[in-house]
Amino acid sequence: MRKRRWFGVIVRIAQVVATLAASVACSDPVVYRTLPQDSGTEAQVLADVDNDDAALDPDAGCAWSIAPTEVIPSHVLFLVDRSGSMNCNLPEDGQTSSECAQFPVRKTDAAPTKGELVEEALSEAFFTLAESGSASAGLSLFPAAGTQCDPPDAPDVPLDVVDEPHREDLEEAMRAVRADGDTPLAGAVIKSYAYLLKRLRAGALPGNPFVVVITDGSETCKPSELRKLLDTDVPNAYALLAIRTFVIGAPGSEDGRALLSEMAVAGGTADPSRCSFGPDETDGDCHFDMTRTQHFADELRRALASINVDVARCELSVPEAPGGRRLELDRVNVRVDGVSYPMADGECDPDVASWHYSKDRLRILLCGDACSRALEPAAQVELVFGCPTQPL
Repeated sequence: MRKRRWFGVIVRIAQVVATLAASVACSDPVVYRTLPQDSGTEAQVLADVDNDDAALDPDAGCAWSIAPTEVIPSHVLFLVDRSGSMNCNLPEDGQTSSECAQFPVRKTDAAPTKGELVEEALSEAFFTLAESGSASAGLSLFPAAGTQCDPPDAPDVPLDVVDEPHREDLEEAMRAVRADGDTPLAGAVIKSYAYLLKRLRAGALPGNPFVVVITDGSETCKPSELRKLLDTDVPNAYALLAIRTFVIGAPGSEDGRALLSEMAVAGGTADPSRCSFGPDETDGDCHFDMTRTQHFADELRRALASINVDVARCELSVPEAPGGRRLELDRVNVRVDGVSYPMADGECDPDVASWHYSKDRLRILLCGDACSRALEPAAQVELVFGCPTQPL
């Protein structure tokens, strides 16, 4: 008898699962509740799936829990080189990197300097972050003002949500830059991590922290610090604090390609299986290398736009399943303001409202209109557990 009873239960469950897998998504679940698991629920499910006109809902179907969630905020600290060589014109405008190293002054007034082009590109990046509504930003310039080799102890503009006043503060700080001094790259990066760590310990940095390094050279103040930077500081910031470090090498950083690429790999923003660095110091393609381009301004804008896609993307955490249940990742759906969006197979298409899992499957990334709607101030973002995931 016991075997027949269990066999009957298994058959009924199989019938329910097969029917639900072929059905459309559940309609209008109630926010955040774990649905009942008693025999009455099973009987109601069986009754509903036998009725072609019955609409499935969480109390009588696949969804067993709904969790409200919100977009994870991002925090990006721009670490920008203002050493004397940023006064130079670009090689494409007639001033070679070797000429700049010997005489770090503008060669022609008819063309912009590297510093001016970085200022213009960052202005666009700040505007994009302000539009995203989900990011905070700060700005740290090295070397510290009035010094030759000192890294800054604190950002010139502290991290804050990029609203209109803060965007103006960031742009004003860039306009006020007077390039001078050497390149304390290692110290500046380490100090940026220390600042972010302090914010993390104070509970003032929930979400995803980033550092974006923009430099036209290599370490010229304390080269002895580089091995510690690459072997300990950058990888620990990534592994222990989840701080990802992007690196942009402007013209003049030819001799630092290996260093900058190794930093990007250690900082979690480059895949070493798709790029390489060393053994020569001029070998490296893992970072945003601008030393070979004849169109620095355009390439810099594209690099910052690419970084902003990562920084300002719509991410949701994948929580543990309520009630100690096992979370099935193929039975998760995303809703924004009551609208359910399908899961894409692969990366985001900005023109398609959808979502997909991150590579580690610990985050959900919203795409297109799904992201835009989730960033609205009063948006209700929900994860529905139990129903088969709707594919795109």
